[in-house]
Amino acid sequence: MSKPVLIRLVIISFLAIVAGLFVYTDRQEAHYQATAPDQISAMLQDIDSWQAADLSQHLSSAAKSVVSPQQLSNVLDLYRPLGQFERIEELHFSRLASALSLLGTRYISYSGIVQYSRGHAELTITLVHDETAPDSDKLKISNINMSSPALGL
Repeated sequence: MSKPVLIRLVIISFLAIVAGLFVYTDRQEAHYQATAPDQISAMLQDIDSWQAADLSQHLSSAAKSVVSPQQLSNVLDLYRPLGQFERIEELHFSRLASALSLLGTRYISYSGIVQYSRGHAELTITLVHDETAPDSDKLKISNINMSSPALGL
């Protein structure tokens, strides 16, 4: 096979993979758009008590196994100045996390702006399916991160 033909085959294969990933992540986004934002909103509302038990009930088993009680307490102390959750202002699905989930655990990641009583926060949240109900659309938090001027971050 000549080099130009081989290069064309490589390029066509690469484009087919990229197109396939785009279609896959587009379907994932459409599927989760129906349930994930409401679940994220409910989680953030539950968590805004800034109590460890309230956050812990929403964490995945994997997250619970790597976060110590002291780390959980430190995170809650850090986010407590935000006050009470009010609303999600914008939320964007991460196609990268969705594409990478083809290789293992199905992660669903969102980022956006959420409003709290003492200001807004930039949110990044990664979710996984609840391992106790794998056939449901119930999600658990694998990772959560917020930054805000109200936190000095």
